[in-house]
Amino acid sequence: MLAHTNKLAAILLAAGQSTRFEAGSKLTHIIKDKPLISWSLSPLIKSNLEQIIIVTGCHAETINKAITPLKNQHPNLTTIHNENYKLGMGNSIATGMTAISSNIEGIFICLADMPKITEDIYTKLTHALALEQNHETTKNKSIFRPFYQGIPGHPVLFSKIHFEKIASLNGDQGARQIIKSNQGALELIAIDNPHTLLDIDKREDLAKLLSY
Repeated sequence: MLAHTNKLAAILLAAGQSTRFEAGSKLTHIIKDKPLISWSLSPLIKSNLEQIIIVTGCHAETINKAITPLKNQHPNLTTIHNENYKLGMGNSIATGMTAISSNIEGIFICLADMPKITEDIYTKLTHALALEQNHETTKNKSIFRPFYQGIPGHPVLFSKIHFEKIASLNGDQGARQIIKSNQGALELIAIDNPHTLLDIDKREDLAKLLSY
């Protein structure tokens, strides 16, 4: 029987400046009685992860306040502040890596402005990694990414072999270069809904969110 690993962590990136949203922090914008970041965080809490790291930067105080009701719903949910958040997403990912426990075998890199990512998407990616860990495939895959109708989305799950590279990221490219440099290790997981592509950058994007 396939044994799913429970030694997975998630880094939820919540350090951005929300410059295109034009109304303070988009992550604390209320959508159906909950701040946007709560919609992103709740599926992670339900996904049986060993550890959840939320990286804050700009708007850290209001974001910490917004997630307070959820902090006691996971035993290993912590926040870490990136004082150098202006250096970009890669720097925030590397900041999150400093808090990852040594027993973690895989890491989800998650964007906090994607509120419609569901628990089943995390489950499908976890299952794909578990197949590799149990030697039930010969694909030798170590990066797992969802895609919808041929378009790759988020979150992305990296196995431990990539941790050193992830911890050395800097700049605004995130983990894109790691994926690009390891195409043979990438497995795309088909997802039958568009949620893996929807992020909130501008206020106009809220209309798309409510229509899904």
